[in-house]
Amino acid sequence: FNSNFPENTNYLLKIDSEGNEIWNKTIGSVASNNILYSVLQTNDGSYIMTGFHTSASNSERNVWLVKTNSQGDVDWSQMGVVGTGQDTKQTQDGGFITTGYEYPNVLLHKTNAQGQIEWSKSYIGGGNNYGKSVQETEDGGFIITGYTDCCGGWQAFLIKTDSGGNT
Repeated sequence: FNSNFPENTNYLLKIDSEGNEIWNKTIGSVASNNILYSVLQTNDGSYIMTGFHTSASNSERNVWLVKTNSQGDVDWSQMGVVGTGQDTKQTQDGGFITTGYEYPNVLLHKTNAQGQIEWSKSYIGGGNNYGKSVQETEDGGFIITGYTDCCGGWQAFLIKTDSGGNT
């Protein structure tokens, strides 16, 4: 990687099957603290990423979704609920489901195809809880996996919801 990239930017690199670079992009701003944790290729060949964004004037983290086209150019960037996004998947309706956390809660929020929030839920446990992965289920609901420190040590958890995020 090139060390000349500015701080607080994210580096997106596309390679071919032999590891040769096809293109690279930087996403983010040096005027804010932003980190993207996951990337997924969508059904149309574009990419969706999630993490968090913190503006220079506000220390509060907001879930950050970024969608690019197939060449890595940003189509849209949306800040969501307070917290950190860890994983995003495309849903059957073309929108996106994101899990993450805002201490001590696990977050789950559903957006439309343009990243606008349709609904948002939080799940409270007995300690600090981290939503790490989400998947849409065959019945149109969602499952979230993650971990918690509620019981005197780190424990895995699984949350199953309906299509509206209700457990």
